[in-house]
Amino acid sequence: MTTSHNKRNQLDIAIDPFLSQNEKDYLVPLLLAWSGGAEAALSWFKSEPLPAYGNLTPQQLCESGKAESFVEYVKGLELGGFA
Repeated sequence: MTTSHNKRNQLDIAIDPFLSQNEKDYLVPLLLAWSGGAEAALSWFKSEPLPAYGNLTPQQLCESGKAESFVEYVKGLELGGFA
């Protein structure tokens, strides 16, 4: 198993408790493409403050029961919205 594969698994593990399979199937490839790889995507999920949500990180937003808001945030970015 490669390091990249391990990092992808870590990203999947990090988001798994919060998202449906359909949401993961949509978000994981998008986050990987935007970030340049699994390690950067995982780091973003865990540590990037989201100004639109009181500077909570995506992980904190999901942990607070607002995973749907996280999904909508990413969809908004995909459509050209501002972070």
